[in-house]
Amino acid sequence: MKGIIKRLYSLVEVRTMRNRLFILFAVMFIVPNVLIAYSSFESSKKQLQVQTDEIVKVSATEFEDTLDRVIEAQVQNLEQLVMEIDSKQIDSKSPELIRLIELFKEKHRD
Repeated sequence: MKGIIKRLYSLVEVRTMRNRLFILFAVMFIVPNVLIAYSSFESSKKQLQVQTDEIVKVSATEFEDTLDRVIEAQVQNLEQLVMEIDSKQIDSKSPELIRLIELFKEKHRD
């Protein structure tokens, strides 16, 4: 057991030229790779955030446009119904007016 510990200690001992070169090589290899990996990760993260923001803006704009068209169509339908109704029909609650409103309700359930 003590022999194994002595061998491990001798491998990590910094006194020899071989171990010094090994540690220097490891540091020169590991540090730049870690920096490159971190930089790449941050760059990708920023690009992904920008793309996600753009997609959300486009989707919100398209949704708003669609909603405006649907509401505008419903307003036009109501305006058309209003043009067909006469105030006398409302006062007298005519069967023709009731049929017209029922027909409108059937066609515009949404």
